[in-house]
Formats: sequence, C-alpha cells, structure tokens
Amino acid sequence: MRLLASAGALAFGALAAGAWAFVGFDRHYFPGRSLAPRYLELAGWLVLAVYFALVAWRGRLRPWRP
Repeated sequence: MRLLASAGALAFGALAAGAWAFVGFDRHYFPGRSLAPRYLELAGWLVLAVYFALVAWRGRLRPWRP
C-alpha cells in the first residue's frame, strides 16, 4: 500500500509540475492570448507554498504515514 501511495504521490507531483510549467510557458510567450488564466498560476504557487509549509512543519521530506 505504501508503494502505491508513493507512486500516486510521484505521479501527482509530476502532473502538477507539468501543469505549472505549461502555465508559466503559456503566460510568458503568449501574454495577450494566454490559455491559462491567472488563477491557475496563483493556484500553483499556493500548492507549492502549502507543500513547503507542511515539509517545514513535519521537519522532513519522508511520506506521511498514519
């Protein structure tokens, strides 16, 4: 079960990083007719900030275990 959870977390992280990269590319090269609205960029920054806050609060980068 831990392996499945780790694989899911890695897949979600890769998906989030890809979406964030697409938003950044789109807003940089096509600012006037961007496909990605501003709120998606803000949501990406918020997710990143929450992740680092949780890492700082837990004090390590290991996966969470109940």
